[in-house]
Amino acid sequence: MAIVVGSELGLTKPQLRDLGYIALFHDAGMGTLPPELSTKRGALTADERAQVQKAPLITVRNILREKAITRATLMRVVTTFEHKVDFGTAVRDNQGNIQMIIPKANLGLYAKVIAICATYDALTSKRPFRDAYGPEVALMLMWTEMRNKFDPDLLKIFMRVMAIQPIKVLSKRQQQLVLGIV
Repeated sequence: MAIVVGSELGLTKPQLRDLGYIALFHDAGMGTLPPELSTKRGALTADERAQVQKAPLITVRNILREKAITRATLMRVVTTFEHKVDFGTAVRDNQGNIQMIIPKANLGLYAKVIAICATYDALTSKRPFRDAYGPEVALMLMWTEMRNKFDPDLLKIFMRVMAIQPIKVLSKRQQQLVLGIV
């Protein structure tokens, strides 16, 4: 998904390769956690939450174990941390609706794209504690309840890219294929 969004943004092939590589391994530290954490049905204890919150550090540690520190390596480290940071602070009206979002930090493009894609993937995937949300529900939640977590311009692009086109129902007459010899 990140590569598709990056392509829509006009990223170059090398940038798309970097974005895809980072997206693929951005949460690799989660794979080192005990399996019972990912299959637990109830709420996590404070200790379990602390273990989950350490997963990005494990990812960074593994990245830094590479032999050379390159620009790409540093980009992976920064993105691993930044994608967990909320884009901004929501300003709500009296009814609790988000009126505007005040950006918190100047997050990198890759982190902003991966944050959106990872959240969509999490919402549309079955979890031990809930069923998967459908694409429409996931996008609606991201635009309403979670909107302050994402760059609004990138979220609009993501929503356009991920839009499920309505299925056109053809009449019986339209479904028949007529071949004519000219």
